[in-house]
Amino acid sequence: RHAWVRRAWPASLLLLVAAIWAGLQFANRLARPIGALVQAAERVRQGDLEARVDESGEDDEIGTLSRAFNRMTDQLEAQREELLHANSQLDRRRRFTEAVLTGVSAGVIGVDRQGRINLPNLSAARLLGTELAELNGRRFAEVVPEMAELLETARSRSEAATSTRSCRASRSTTSCP
Repeated sequence: RHAWVRRAWPASLLLLVAAIWAGLQFANRLARPIGALVQAAERVRQGDLEARVDESGEDDEIGTLSRAFNRMTDQLEAQREELLHANSQLDRRRRFTEAVLTGVSAGVIGVDRQGRINLPNLSAARLLGTELAELNGRRFAEVVPEMAELLETARSRSEAATSTRSCRASRSTTSCP
């Protein structure tokens, strides 16, 4: 009986080493793509939207996750480019408007939908006896209280016109007057 154990011991040890090696290979095969995903996600977190992972052609969960990650970063990169383009256009329009307003001798004040001043020119600041920078962001009604009623009338007419255009565009008879 001891002779059999002595002969089987090297084979058992070899079998144990082979099982450990196979287990480590399997674990590495799983861990490598997950590690690559973690590294790519960290690159994206740092702002590198060109980070991609190998999709490994396999149709398992890791391959599916890799493809989803790459599609997500593609979409993020495209959206970022669209936002940069839109911001660039807005900046060009703002600079153009400011250049036009600088050349106008009359006082001109642009307001947003909430009635806050967002684009005054230098002539308007001089007429109001204040600095140009002090006008931005302030409510128009506070700066020029005597014109608050006029601004409110213009805003209500603008909202009514927008509402009418919206009804015509939708061709809906239930929500239109």
